[in-house]
Amino acid sequence: MKIALVIKEYSLRKGGAERYAVEVGEALLAAGHEVHVFATRWDAGSHDGLEGRSGDTAPRFHEVPALPFPAPLRLLSFHWSVRRALKRRGFDLVLGFAQFFPQQVYVLLEPPCRYWLKRRHPNFFIRMIRFLFRPVFFANDYLEKKIFQEGNFRLLLCNSGLCKAQALELYPRAAGRVEVLHNGIALEEVSSGSRGSWREEERARLGLLPGETLILFAAMNFKRKGLRELLEGLALLQGKSFRLVVAGRGNTRPYRRFAAKAGLADRVIFLGHVSDMKKLFSAGDLFVLPTRGDSFANSCLEAMAFGLPVVTTALNGFAEAVRDGENGYVVDSPGDAPSLARKIALFIDAGEQERRAMVDQARQTASGFSMENFRSRLFQVVEKMARLEPNPGPEAGSGVLVNAKFEKLLRDHGLLSVGAVMSFDRQERVVKKSASRSVCRINLSNGGKEHVFFLKRHDLKSFPGRRAPSPGVEEWRHLRLFQELGIPTAEPVAAGERILSPRRMQSFLITEALQDYQSLEEFAPRRFAALKPAQRCGLIGELALLTRKMHDFNFSHKDFYFGDIFVKNGEGGNEKPDFKIIDLERLHRPRWFKNRWRIKDLAALNFSAPPGLVSRAERLRFYKIYRGLPPGGKIGRRDRKWIALILAKTRRMARHLDKRRRRQLYR
Repeated sequence: MKIALVIKEYSLRKGGAERYAVEVGEALLAAGHEVHVFATRWDAGSHDGLEGRSGDTAPRFHEVPALPFPAPLRLLSFHWSVRRALKRRGFDLVLGFAQFFPQQVYVLLEPPCRYWLKRRHPNFFIRMIRFLFRPVFFANDYLEKKIFQEGNFRLLLCNSGLCKAQALELYPRAAGRVEVLHNGIALEEVSSGSRGSWREEERARLGLLPGETLILFAAMNFKRKGLRELLEGLALLQGKSFRLVVAGRGNTRPYRRFAAKAGLADRVIFLGHVSDMKKLFSAGDLFVLPTRGDSFANSCLEAMAFGLPVVTTALNGFAEAVRDGENGYVVDSPGDAPSLARKIALFIDAGEQERRAMVDQARQTASGFSMENFRSRLFQVVEKMARLEPNPGPEAGSGVLVNAKFEKLLRDHGLLSVGAVMSFDRQERVVKKSASRSVCRINLSNGGKEHVFFLKRHDLKSFPGRRAPSPGVEEWRHLRLFQELGIPTAEPVAAGERILSPRRMQSFLITEALQDYQSLEEFAPRRFAALKPAQRCGLIGELALLTRKMHDFNFSHKDFYFGDIFVKNGEGGNEKPDFKIIDLERLHRPRWFKNRWRIKDLAALNFSAPPGLVSRAERLRFYKIYRGLPPGGKIGRRDRKWIALILAKTRRMARHLDKRRRRQLYR
């Protein structure tokens, strides 16, 4: 295949996205693909300098001119130049490591611009001030939003699950088109023999005492990677025997001053830029990176490959590979110096046998990120892109989206077109029906095995003619998005739409039936009262955590009643209850007045909970778990206000239901 890689700088010297791009290019070259690199600057010897690789072949480089300043025009001019350069040449696949559109595979290796800005400045007005005084944010935000529009990308490639979740939180329409490709490392360059031969020599050069724990920190951005927080944490461990080595470029003066004030001047060694970290990793005992945000810190992977346990934060995508107490430790909050100090102290106080076990576990973890695994996963992504049609599914105006697991079954029954599904009337049982929507239960057989599905069909006769997602396709995307984010829901099978006239649209959605599940509306009166108090508390707690998870991702269900929540609870009551949220047709992510929509969801739950079965104490327990309050803690002023708003909304729902019943009675 003829493949284009687009990146501003193609080099091994900077690390991060640049190194990732070089590794991707090397893997594609090794597979026999023709690789073209479009960049403003590049290091032609990057492939020769890649560890454990030969430089027999190299990509073809194309210079992309861009204005040097100001920053917004530098970004936009790069985008315009890339578009012109790619139009002049035809490529089978375009992988973009920079912001431009359209592109086929967008490689996202850092938090999206808007996500990073929201986290750094939670206050809306401060963010607006930053936008006004830093026009480069406007350019970044503009390009990013354009990339995620329909038709401007086909696949999003992230290097961690954290990066994937951050992207989907801002751009939910990318659900179903996101792949994770973790960084790889050349394990052949790391051997126990080299570590043993370098270790004593390097420790002697650094002036370490016998038995002293050597803590390593390596970064190019000391502030973002949390050097200040690390020094604050180490200042709390004055009675411990340790030495900290800081490697990397940057202004060290403020950190030297802080170390001196904290009494750490003789315990911290600033080495500056270190071109070859292998000897330093061999000498170290523990690697600490309390970063404020990293999609996947490659330095953590390199440290583990040399057998160093890693202490990092939950905002580092590499934390997915860290098992607390086995191969390292994870600190929940980046700025929590006391928690960081406690984690480091656990390792310093560990015995020799426990340390050796952590070293073995670290090496074993790193072995799962070999370059062979990296290349194999990359080739799967390339093959997937080769199989994709240019404009798959309903985005083209009329078509069907199909879950690959059920494609053969639907084909055997002739249900791979919108017309066939809309006219299907065999083996169906109507569950709900209105003028514009019907829901029925259908059975499809395959090799003597019966499969049960729910078919939801929409016939909108007042469709205004503007191009907007249909209810069936929109709910499909919501289901896929919930699956991507780990929120339990029904399995989508197929969805489609067709426009019959400027004022009429038809769409459908097929989902797999939830076997052995009951709606809370049925479960509560039949089984909830028979549960033991501990089992009732467990079920309420799991439901509260699920609700909070949905709201943490900024979703509002808008119909969050007991009838739309399904549960499977073990007969013995010892199993953890398993919940599923269904009917995501009206799901939305509010930009404004978010608490108003969350209160509506909580009020809907409170309204649909039977008064005689769910006590006031249990409802309060649900609220405390949802809000993250201690079980025996007092309710603060803000929470009392929330509870008052929830109860007021519950009463309005009850009045609205009474009005509807009276209207139906007098018709």
